[in-house]
Amino acid sequence: MPGMITLQDIQAAASRLQGQVLDTPCVESKTLSQIVGAQVFLKFENLQFTASFKERGACNKLTLLTPAECARGVVAMSAGNHAQGLAFACRHFGAEGVIFAAPSFCDPALLERPMLQDVLSKHGVPHTAFKFAENTGQMAPIREQAGTFADSIKLWNAA
Repeated sequence: MPGMITLQDIQAAASRLQGQVLDTPCVESKTLSQIVGAQVFLKFENLQFTASFKERGACNKLTLLTPAECARGVVAMSAGNHAQGLAFACRHFGAEGVIFAAPSFCDPALLERPMLQDVLSKHGVPHTAFKFAENTGQMAPIREQAGTFADSIKLWNAA
């Protein structure tokens, strides 16, 4: 298990992220400071392309991968900001990526298939949907389907 994150780790990540993500402002909130009786600062990560700090972590991780690792791809389980951050980073770095969104982790609106599929198609993102009931031992067929899908993404991108 990795140790504690050090100041040097943070500085190294900041250096790697130069030019990869926006340098967003950190501004004191006078209202919140007054409410809590201490200085409160807000970091405006909502100004990032994905409107979240999550693309920082995804971009930082991808900068640490070798070209061979990037070509093998990355996988994430998310239905929110991490998924968006990883999708942004994969496109930015030309990496392969697969994101799984389990229904129990999603707002039902996120799984509205026609809307989601339209957005993915509009942006040229290969996608598929798996139907399964969670906790019913169906992971083996899903793993097989996901592996086939991930292989097909590589074929599509090579074309």
